[in-house]
Amino acid sequence: MLHHAAALGKHAGFWLTIILVGCVLEGVALFYQYVLDYGPCVLCIHIRIWILALIALAVLALFLRRYRIPNLLLQILSLGAAAALLERSWMVFAVERNLIESSCEMSTGLPSWFAVDQWFPVVFEPWELCGYTPTCYWASPWPKA
Repeated sequence: MLHHAAALGKHAGFWLTIILVGCVLEGVALFYQYVLDYGPCVLCIHIRIWILALIALAVLALFLRRYRIPNLLLQILSLGAAAALLERSWMVFAVERNLIESSCEMSTGLPSWFAVDQWFPVVFEPWELCGYTPTCYWASPWPKA
């Protein structure tokens, strides 16, 4: 199993796929934010940060894929980032479906040395409270009243 993971990490296509999918996910999020006017919540910003971390790890791994130890380390870090992304995604789902109680604020809760919401507010500034799901009439199977 580990042999297959190590072999997969040596292929440029694997890391390029992660970069491409991450860029598409970030692009879709920005489309929803600026074109459809669905502002992100704090949890959505956390998801964007983890996707950006995966992209950065994949770019680094693309250049270091021929070296065994950095390749293995970057694969492990990518799995950790993917696990954190899964946890944040579950949290958004659970809050929107009222499976858990939300206590989100409008601050991202990031440390001052990593204030991406202040450095890049166009991408990382929260607009809405957690749990707010706008009505989406164009995707609803029910006719408008």
